[in-house]
Amino acid sequence: MPFGDFPLKDKIAVVTGAGSGINLSFAQLAVQAGARVIVADLKLTADGEKFMSGEGAKAARFVKCDVTERADLENLVKVAEREFGDVPDVYIAGAGVFEPSWSNFWDDTEEDRYAQVDINVNHPIKQVTLHYQNYYYLASSTTQGL
Repeated sequence: MPFGDFPLKDKIAVVTGAGSGINLSFAQLAVQAGARVIVADLKLTADGEKFMSGEGAKAARFVKCDVTERADLENLVKVAEREFGDVPDVYIAGAGVFEPSWSNFWDDTEEDRYAQVDINVNHPIKQVTLHYQNYYYLASSTTQGL
């Protein structure tokens, strides 16, 4: 089963925010399509636990991940390599939040952070960067022996 024109069979996918909701559905569909999946989130809901102990038991791994922390995102790559033998092919930056209107940048201090920006904007950028860095490393390491 391809996602559009991109087949997922035998691919490794990372799905952030996959402990529940639509991102859990993405993870489930990826497993059904033959992918191995890193389910990344702060915690699993009851539905997430059911998936991980059922159809995801062999092809999915849950990794606790705070997407605002680069080290947690880097760990997703390490877990994929350890558990599935390679770096991820697919990144679905699904984690997202909505901050209430009282969270206002007009009154901030230099130390304040905005979860909405860190999660919704910065984490996808970090994931793309990590993918590029790991792809480049993989590509350069495989061509050195030629």
